[in-house]
Amino acid sequence: RNGIARNRPLAEFFKALPSFTTPPCGEVEAGRAQRIAEELHRVDFAIPEGFDDLRFWPIGLAGAPKHPLRDGSRLLVMSPFLSKSFVEGAFADRARGVLITTLPALAELPEWPEGLEDVFTLADSASPEPDDSESEEVFGQAATGLHAKCYVLDNGHRARVLTGSANATASGFGRNVEFLVELEGSRQKVGVDALLAGEKDATRLRDLLQPVAGPVTAPIEDAGAASIEKLLDEAQTALSCKPLVLECDTDAGPDGLYELRVICATAVSLPNVVSVKCWPVTVRAEQAKAFLGSATPASAFEVSALAVSEFLAFRVSAGEGPLEQSVEFDRRLPLTGGPANREDLV
Repeated sequence: RNGIARNRPLAEFFKALPSFTTPPCGEVEAGRAQRIAEELHRVDFAIPEGFDDLRFWPIGLAGAPKHPLRDGSRLLVMSPFLSKSFVEGAFADRARGVLITTLPALAELPEWPEGLEDVFTLADSASPEPDDSESEEVFGQAATGLHAKCYVLDNGHRARVLTGSANATASGFGRNVEFLVELEGSRQKVGVDALLAGEKDATRLRDLLQPVAGPVTAPIEDAGAASIEKLLDEAQTALSCKPLVLECDTDAGPDGLYELRVICATAVSLPNVVSVKCWPVTVRAEQAKAFLGSATPASAFEVSALAVSEFLAFRVSAGEGPLEQSVEFDRRLPLTGGPANREDLV
């Protein structure tokens, strides 16, 4: 019945989410978000074993604190991406810092900052063996490598552990909208040394890491992969922000199909080395067509009444041969036209 003060940042974050949607969120959805935000004020979250306090950290909202890595004489950072300015600031005035990241990310640090004592990457043995029966894929690609973002701060006899979506970059803790959850407990149980400790007859995090002796230069293929990944990220951002709409015929053709067109209010300009395909999520990906990025001509699909959808999938690709990378995502777009009895048919 009573509100819980520590939940307020989480509730405020959820309340703000409808303001970030493209196209703008409808009144019904915004009302649901508001209701959930109000309910979150009164949720008593169970704290995991080993910890005794909990805190929520929204990042990037107006008025939200942007630097949760306060206090602490020692810091461990685990992140697949880094920026030089963030790392230098995070480890400044701290001793015996620990960094767990990837080799391409380490190439962003020509010199390691003072206070950084140990640097690790994932060992080759950390990659799971293929197992068709239990394989888990994300956007059609196996989830491998380092993805976790985790920050551990020792402060006297206490330790704080933060995990969530924010990478160890200036954007992750400044420009982006991110979220972290903080758990606090005894340094002996949940601090930096406890996280890196070994255990007999058990595989712990330290067993999956290999040390890096000094600053590294990324191999050419890794540097190329990082460049392609940046291109994909920029292309996805451009496609996510552009005003796109779906336009559908109100009457079916002689074959009983409807033409569904992707209309761009303004042309979408992408680098020549990037290719984009799209398709309604209600049809097979094999029916994808090139995204033309213009109002005329438009990318068009012949679909049944049941396959007329507001959701359009995208596949963005860049690179050639072993360096080729792709990312898939979808957008909900405003839909005009379509069969009058579509909802009844569904």
